Amino acid sequence: MASGHGVLPWVRTVVPVVALAAAAGLLSLQFGNWPAARRHADGAHRLGPFTVSAEDRNFVHGWADWNFRGYEGRPAYPEYHEFVTEMSDIGKTPAYGCGRLLWEYDRDIVGAYGTPMAPMLLPHWTDGCIASMEGLYFESSPTVPFHFLMQSELSASPSRPMRGLPYNALNFDLGVPHLQMSGVRYYAAFSTAATAAAQNSPDLQHIATAGPWSIYLVADSDLVSPLPFEPAVADDVSQAGRAWTDPAAIWWNDPAAWAVPIAADGPEHWSRVSLLAPPNPDGAPPASLTRFSAAPRRALPPVQISNPEVERDRLSFSVDRPGIPVLVKVSYFPNWSVHGAEGPYRVTPNWMVVIPTDERVELSYGATAVEYLAWLTTLLGAAALALVAVRPPVRFFRRSEAESPPRAGRLQPPTGIEPAVSVVLPAYQAAHLVGAAVTEVSAALGGHVALDGPLEIVVVDDGSTDGTAEAARRAGADVVVSLEANRGKGAAVRAGMLAASGRLRLFTDVDLAYPPGQLASLIDALRDGADVALGNRRHAEARTISPARPARVFASRMFNAFTRLVLLRRYRDTQCGFKGFTAGAAEEIFGRAVIDGFAFDVEVLYLVEHLELTTAEVPVTVDHSADTTVRLVAQLPRVVADIGRIRHRAAAGAYDAPRVPPSGMPAGPAPQA
Repeated sequence: MASGHGVLPWVRTVVPVVALAAAAGLLSLQFGNWPAARRHADGAHRLGPFTVSAEDRNFVHGWADWNFRGYEGRPAYPEYHEFVTEMSDIGKTPAYGCGRLLWEYDRDIVGAYGTPMAPMLLPHWTDGCIASMEGLYFESSPTVPFHFLMQSELSASPSRPMRGLPYNALNFDLGVPHLQMSGVRYYAAFSTAATAAAQNSPDLQHIATAGPWSIYLVADSDLVSPLPFEPAVADDVSQAGRAWTDPAAIWWNDPAAWAVPIAADGPEHWSRVSLLAPPNPDGAPPASLTRFSAAPRRALPPVQISNPEVERDRLSFSVDRPGIPVLVKVSYFPNWSVHGAEGPYRVTPNWMVVIPTDERVELSYGATAVEYLAWLTTLLGAAALALVAVRPPVRFFRRSEAESPPRAGRLQPPTGIEPAVSVVLPAYQAAHLVGAAVTEVSAALGGHVALDGPLEIVVVDDGSTDGTAEAARRAGADVVVSLEANRGKGAAVRAGMLAASGRLRLFTDVDLAYPPGQLASLIDALRDGADVALGNRRHAEARTISPARPARVFASRMFNAFTRLVLLRRYRDTQCGFKGFTAGAAEEIFGRAVIDGFAFDVEVLYLVEHLELTTAEVPVTVDHSADTTVRLVAQLPRVVADIGRIRHRAAAGAYDAPRVPPSGMPAGPAPQA
């Protein structure tokens, strides 16, 4: 107890529990949920000396209570039920069928159903037959601004939630054409002003009444329609955010511009338009948004569209004349692909145009590379959580001397060992590389001033079948170790480190991705007192001569983050194939190491931490080689298994055991000079 170690488990258990209980109590009082708290007439909650006034009390409790209490118990539920039932019946009627619905917005009227978003559940209540124009999936797309512009034109009390848009007040001369342009089949109104305007519109047919709702069928609102004129392309307009939305909103509000949709991309023969800055007289702030320049009108031949079929993630239709652009009134996303047509091209406001090449066209919505990477990341995260659930090997409190594994303190190299420096080159199927590697390493270090003895080059042939070992001997390697079968880079480096006899022992890749002149920096770091010198590609002074492929960079960084999460803590670059050790450190580490594959670097760094060795990080210059044999994605299952094996061995105390002496090297022919 005098050392304080006996109390730590108790403290580490109790402190988080007390902190969690205190935080839960304060939050419950703030939300007004604490059972023992008293609510006073002024709305304040009091618990002993603690008081939360009605003004300070968090609104989340009331908001959640209102929005998630349910629908059936509310006074307006019969009205909501009647509306949903009527829309469901309309969808089942052959004369009308399924389609999109835009409903007039009013916070109080619609909110009485439980939430202003209650009609968004129409797709759920109608098995997907009636689609809500204002819904969660709809609001995940760049079509949202145009929906709210249209809602403002067709509602007496619109929401107008997006700022900076050119909203119009109740205006059916614009709103009804916008319904048609958006493929909206049904419109529902309840206010006196909106109902009167709807009754006077020749393109709206009253078909049903449900409580306060008047429901109308919108004429000429097909999801796929021919175009009177060829689209024009705005090459100089970014598709990101307001850069596209602002000029598209001006186009949306200008009936004279509707005949020619503006595309973000398209064939070379389509005409081009530019972006015009808003008027800015006398330096005053712009009075409007940016807009597209006037587009020329190039008439298109008529085309008949038939047999449209709409499913959850696909849409298909037939045309009688391939080669004529047609408009698809579905929100553009990069995930859309098309068969039987060119495109899809994004057009104003946020629809798609395709150019049929066959009489039958099918658009389908699928996953992209970004989503596949996200799924891979999720799987790695799940694997990380599973590994974290196992007993962690990393200790966050310093052990007593009695608990510590044997260590050599400052691992000074034994005296009298020659040569001074050994460089290990692991090689697999590298007969075309190993000769140049031996020559360049010898040239780079042969005259280094820090060498007070000979340089030793050790090549380990990891079961190659192309004559790598023979090529290494011809090139003048001092030691060649041949493994009987291909076991992996970890096995090759371990064999080389235990076969080497230098007082300092370095390893680098045989493809010389790290130019060998940098080996001197590892030697200098070890001479300055470090047990282990680590190359670091993330160092501020590191350089890249030729970058790796983006997929390789992403995979490497994900693996590095994964290993730091589940095993290591200190290292920014776990996989750099450029490291140096004193002889004592090399024998302590590689005498205990067992991982043969790609994850051997992780095991080495774990042992550096476990043995409490001193380290120095060295910036490196890297020239990524196309000859690498590392395929991280293909080796991913083995890598994850190896990291699990490291954690298991660490938890079992296997790394605390005395190291395996150099005679425990992998079996194979004796080293040959």
